[in-house]
Amino acid sequence: MDCAYQFTYLSGDIAKDGDAEIEVNTQPAEAATVLRRLSNVPKSAALGVNTEQQLCAAVVLATALYASETWKRRRKILKKLDVFQQRNL
Repeated sequence: MDCAYQFTYLSGDIAKDGDAEIEVNTQPAEAATVLRRLSNVPKSAALGVNTEQQLCAAVVLATALYASETWKRRRKILKKLDVFQQRNL
């Protein structure tokens, strides 16, 4: 049987060495897409600013950080997440 370098398990990409760089690159990009799709919702007059912020936190951050508890804490990962936060939130 051949050994796989990476595989997808429960919608997360897992590398042989446990590195999550693929996942770190994918999740914030998916969250940015979700944020763009939600761009019409916060413009509703019925929602207040506080509700808009809670909606973004609940949906966008949850998407960006999905399965992040399994990521190795590295400066490179933390920097990518910081860049995502500065650009999108």
